[in-house]
Amino acid sequence: PNVQKAVVATEDRTFWTNIGISPKGILRAAVSYVIHGGNIAGGGSTITQQLVKNKILQSSEVSAERKVTEMVIAQELEKRFTKDQILESYLNSVYFGHGAYGVNAAAKAYFNKDQKDLTVREAAVVISLTNNPTLYDPSINPEESKTKVAEILVKMKRNGVINEEQYMAALKEETVLNFGELFNEREFTDNYALSFAISRAAEEMSKADGF
Repeated sequence: PNVQKAVVATEDRTFWTNIGISPKGILRAAVSYVIHGGNIAGGGSTITQQLVKNKILQSSEVSAERKVTEMVIAQELEKRFTKDQILESYLNSVYFGHGAYGVNAAAKAYFNKDQKDLTVREAAVVISLTNNPTLYDPSINPEESKTKVAEILVKMKRNGVINEEQYMAALKEETVLNFGELFNEREFTDNYALSFAISRAAEEMSKADGF
């Protein structure tokens, strides 16, 4: 629950009430379209839009056409699935680096524990990786990670996910990594046939889920 609340607090504060898109996000996209001459800068998407980008479109393209498609599909998802289902699917589809797809794999990869057992700071570390798993990787860029985690902790406190005491304790705490082994990491990255099979299976499971 803390991870879920923290993701909403940091990624999309209006998640529980929006319709998959946000007026502010549309405005930012329109301004970006004008400034960048037909292209739209990344960021500012709702959680539902990020899910569409990651799981359905599987595209990082920043064109206006792709952004409109993303918004349309996001609204359709909101009609067909509950907010809990959308959030669960999002958390299970994000890539966190080190071969970890999904929040529980990330908890295992970086801290060798289940996501429900993460401390407040560890949860903030995992959440920080949704933006850029390379830039905010605590094992590669500890200073960038520390800054990002501090920002997330502020948002968690501001949005009532943690209290002042928890915030101060997590802020003072150091990030202690304990890398766990993901059972399919090497096979998935090194074996083309298995990678292809897993990719196709994931597509079929998505179709079965209605995506």
